[in-house]
Amino acid sequence: MEDASKEYYAAVIIHEAIHAYFRTHSGNDEEIEGMDHERMAINCIDPTAHFLKELYGISYVDASALEWRTVMQNDAYQVATNFQVYDGSNVVS
Repeated sequence: MEDASKEYYAAVIIHEAIHAYFRTHSGNDEEIEGMDHERMAINCIDPTAHFLKELYGISYVDASALEWRTVMQNDAYQVATNFQVYDGSNVVS
């Protein structure tokens, strides 16, 4: 991660903060069989991508790609054949 962009570092920090939130609110000290990443893939990609977009002035597509990168181990990511992302005016695959 030494050569990663500041945007990617931010995506990883957000990702880890979400893990901490899940730990605090689930009553479990550890993730159960990838459930954190499953929940992130379903519920968190869009809002965190919008946050990165606004914070760094990058495109929504780039911000979304950074967020998906943090959950690549997830089954939802592994079995996907394409990703459609709405960038505010178009759907991008």
